[in-house]
Amino acid sequence: QRTIFDASKCIRARVKDRVYPNDVVCEQARMGNAFYPTKDGVKAPFELPVVFEDSHFAIVNKPAGVNVNAHRKSGTGRMCVRAAAPYVLKPPAFGTVAIIRRPSPVHRLDKPTSGLLLIAKTKPAMVDLTRQFKERNIRKTYTAIVNGDPKECDEHTITSKEAHDLGCIDDRDAGEGMRWQLIDEPLEDNNKRMKSAVTVWRSRRQVDCPEAVDGVLTLAA
Repeated sequence: QRTIFDASKCIRARVKDRVYPNDVVCEQARMGNAFYPTKDGVKAPFELPVVFEDSHFAIVNKPAGVNVNAHRKSGTGRMCVRAAAPYVLKPPAFGTVAIIRRPSPVHRLDKPTSGLLLIAKTKPAMVDLTRQFKERNIRKTYTAIVNGDPKECDEHTITSKEAHDLGCIDDRDAGEGMRWQLIDEPLEDNNKRMKSAVTVWRSRRQVDCPEAVDGVLTLAA
């Protein structure tokens, strides 16, 4: 039977205190393996599809309306990817080194945004994937349905080669004669610090919609 400690009968020992036979110095209880949730854990109330995973990292499809991380005093609770990840991901294979105690998102997506999110399971994966984002070897491509016809400004128009040289598009989008709109303005992060953000976009398709602004819906990316 498990011993239940009574705090009123326990003492906080010091270095000089002697230990006698049958004294209970401490007891360590393993509540879980820090990767899998415990049997009493409560799964986050949303689905988090896994697109790919191995022993080092995973790719999940984050739904819209869900935070990536729970911010202190935000009231987010379990409504975040970090809380849901241990319930949908498999633990690294036996023998995998430098395992992160809890799967950790490598980057972030805004709460209203849905899309692919990288999650690291090991420290080497976290370091290498973070480096690839920093060096722009990994690029994010967003697709949005715009209510109306977004106006393109000649002043902010650049060529595909210029967009490619900025590291914003890859060879697949660098078609000859394509024009892109450039947004190059500093943005404020969660810590009120200004960070450089370079974005290019163009209209890919339009469909008629009588109830939309200008009578059209635009697919932009």
